[in-house]
Amino acid sequence: LDGTNDDTPNAGEGSYATNGGVIDTNITAPGVTTTFPLAVTNFGTVPDNFNISSNLPAGWTVQYFSATDSSGTTCGAQVTNTGNVNPVGSGSTAANGSTVYLCAKVTPPTDATPADSNDIVFTVTSQGTGLSDSIKDHITISEIRNLLFTPDRNGQVAPGGAIQYSHILTNNGNVTEGPGATAFTYPLLTPGGNLGATTSVYIDVNNNGLADNDELVTDQVKLNSLLALAGNPGGTDPNKAGLQPRESVTVLVKVEAPSGATAGQVDTSTVTFIPTAGNAVSIKDITTVNVGQVELVKEQAEDLDCDNNVDTGKNYTQGIINAKPGQCVLYRITATNRGNADVTKVVINDSTPAYTTISTVASNDSTVGTVSGPAVGAAGNVSNNVTPNAVDKLTPTSTARLKFGVKINN
Repeated sequence: LDGTNDDTPNAGEGSYATNGGVIDTNITAPGVTTTFPLAVTNFGTVPDNFNISSNLPAGWTVQYFSATDSSGTTCGAQVTNTGNVNPVGSGSTAANGSTVYLCAKVTPPTDATPADSNDIVFTVTSQGTGLSDSIKDHITISEIRNLLFTPDRNGQVAPGGAIQYSHILTNNGNVTEGPGATAFTYPLLTPGGNLGATTSVYIDVNNNGLADNDELVTDQVKLNSLLALAGNPGGTDPNKAGLQPRESVTVLVKVEAPSGATAGQVDTSTVTFIPTAGNAVSIKDITTVNVGQVELVKEQAEDLDCDNNVDTGKNYTQGIINAKPGQCVLYRITATNRGNADVTKVVINDSTPAYTTISTVASNDSTVGTVSGPAVGAAGNVSNNVTPNAVDKLTPTSTARLKFGVKINN
């Protein structure tokens, strides 16, 4: 396969294809094609035709092409065999037309890792005699480091209150990140702003969306351990697991405002994962103190005769009520500003429950807001845009309402 009739190491003839050294080593990235040159010489005495094959692992592909010169780098038409190859004759030096030059284009899978680096044995087999010859090359899969950390978030918090932000850290590379010697640099958090908040970082190991106490990142060892558990549920050794290729973990950031915080104060929390190689990735959470706090209360009442009024002797309640098909229920949702500052951009939203239609069209029970919703007999969303204009505000202790009624389907 190298155009020389010498059964010696690194030549390609005989047993040295599998027991000897590698001829060519190519380095390539996952999913990226690399080309090996092949030369097939007929050292027999009659013309012959050879099929081409290889021992590629599952998920890898190879295509063969004719080559325009002995370098095997300029490729022509795709082929599946060598075609007719003239014999060299009695001598040991290739004669004119007795060598066919080929390109073998090999493509590893897109999820290949450095551990998938492989020896590749190319084999040609005579269709007439069954004789074959092989040559060994090698592909090294390059290391790709590629982390993605998203998204940045913004939120509001009341004095003494807390807010939690959720982010996704994804390993788009082909090497495990975070265990042992390749651990991310600690600390992760850089605080900022004038709020003086207490900010904590959690790795959501059990994926329940909650910042559980045992998921709090407190030091380098804890960070390694949490990533090990998140990357290998049930695992215990941070040196054996981390953020595996194509794997994601949820990172939770909890911001707690001091009770003495004032409106407009801001906390800027930057969380950064710095790998041992590759680029660092960061998110930024911006939290603003808003001393206006809106409380929502939803109540219901019987309107069993569907006259759009609460039945005699009944009242709106947050408790359970009973109604049958063909009967109606009235809903009342009240928004109250429990804070000490005006609140803007207040919208009350709801919808008709399943298997019901509107019996009483939506109203706001006051002149505050703009109400929209389905007509009688239809189903869908209802809303009250309490502060539709820039000058509209829900002032402290004031309320706004959304009311509507539904009929249970027969």
